[in-house]
Amino acid sequence: MPNKFLKTISALIFIIACSYSFVIGIKNIFRYNMFSQEYNRIQDRYVVEQERNQTYHQQLAEMETPTYWELEARKQLGLVLPGESVYKLVNKRRF
Repeated sequence: MPNKFLKTISALIFIIACSYSFVIGIKNIFRYNMFSQEYNRIQDRYVVEQERNQTYHQQLAEMETPTYWELEARKQLGLVLPGESVYKLVNKRRF
C-alpha cells in the first residue's frame, strides 16, 4: 500500500512538473515571437534610416561645391555676376 501511494504521488508530481514546463514553454514561445517581430521591425527601420543618412551625406557632398552655392544664390537671392545680362519674359496675354 505505501508503494502504491508513493507511485501515485510521484506520478502526480511528474504531471504537475510537465504541465508547469509546458505552460512556461508556451509562454516563452509567445515572448520569443513578440521579440522576434520587434527585432524585425527595428531592423527594417534601421535600413530605412541608413538610406536616409546616405541621402543626407550625398546632399552635404553636393553642398561643398562652389557651383551649388552659386546656383542657390541665383535662385534665392537673384545673383547676377558682372558682365551677365538678365532677361525677363512677360506674357501680355491675360486669361
